[in-house]
Amino acid sequence: MADAVLALNAGSSSLKFAVYRNVSGRIAPVSRLEIDGIGPAPHFVARNVDGVAPIEKPWPSATFAGLHDELLGWVRR
Repeated sequence: MADAVLALNAGSSSLKFAVYRNVSGRIAPVSRLEIDGIGPAPHFVARNVDGVAPIEKPWPSATFAGLHDELLGWVRR
């Protein structure tokens, strides 16, 4: 079984992600990430399982490279 699973949901102006980890043979949610306002004013939000958003910031450049780096940086925490 994988140590972690990343689920992606792409909408017309947002990307939503959820990270799940293997905890004692059960899949448990770890965090939820969202980039909304893609186009005019992208915004990045990361929340833990309690709904607390330790990261919430404007996204100055919604490029694939920027998204990739930010997402993997958060998932590796």
